[in-house]
Amino acid sequence: MKQIDAGMSLSELTAIAAETLGCSRRNARDVVLAAHKDWLDAAYGSEEIDQRDLLFHQMGRLERIARKAENSGQLSAAVGAITALN
Repeated sequence: MKQIDAGMSLSELTAIAAETLGCSRRNARDVVLAAHKDWLDAAYGSEEIDQRDLLFHQMGRLERIARKAENSGQLSAAVGAITALN
C-alpha cells in the first residue's frame, strides 16, 4: 500500500510483486488489486483524509503516466491520461 501511496502504477507494482514473491504475474496482479482495493477503502472511507489531497494524488499519477507513456512512444496512452486530467 505504501507503493500505491507513492504513486506507482498497478502494472509496475504487479511486476515488482511477481519478482519479489516469485510467482506468476497473474497471482501478483491479484495481490496488487487486493492491496489497491484496501487502499481505496481506507482513503475514501476515512474522514481524516482530505479529499483534495486524494484529487491531487490522482492528478499526479495521471501526469506521471502521461509522461512515462510519451517517453516510451505510447502516444495513445499519453493522450488517454491527459484526457482524464481534463
